[in-house]
Amino acid sequence: MTKTIQKTIWLILFLGMSTGVFAQLSVGGGIASGTGNLYPFGVFGRAAYQINDKITAAATVNYFFPKKVPSASTSYTQFNLEGFYTLLDNDWLSAYGIGGIGYSAYSVKYDVPVLGKTKFSDGNFVVNLGAGVRYKVSDKFVPFGEVRVPIIQNNTRLLVNIGVMVNL
Repeated sequence: MTKTIQKTIWLILFLGMSTGVFAQLSVGGGIASGTGNLYPFGVFGRAAYQINDKITAAATVNYFFPKKVPSASTSYTQFNLEGFYTLLDNDWLSAYGIGGIGYSAYSVKYDVPVLGKTKFSDGNFVVNLGAGVRYKVSDKFVPFGEVRVPIIQNNTRLLVNIGVMVNL
């Protein structure tokens, strides 16, 4: 799945450079946190393409650092293709809605005295819904914050992303 996300990011960059709309591309990242056992603390990266004044398409990868508990550790990664719709926009602040789909992959490693060391991995498709705000510091740097709900089968939680996008 990571190769698909990488190919998508390269495609967005290629289209931006080849069509003369490179200024509509931005890249960035930041920190992520959320509720529940699978969301302790992590980082994310994003590539975005502004389609028009209201709509932006993006590819985002969230990686959550392994969480260790006695005899076990968990790791979690989420790959998303998203759309942002600007609801409010002025000179210094904009608010937007988030909608998208993705794939979440997680693994659990544990050491049970009777069974020994065991690893379990699985994944699910995700529907992301949320909202965010951008603070326009300059033409190049745009800090933002987002709250979203990744709807995953039997594991819906709240996720918060805080980061900076760099307009190319």
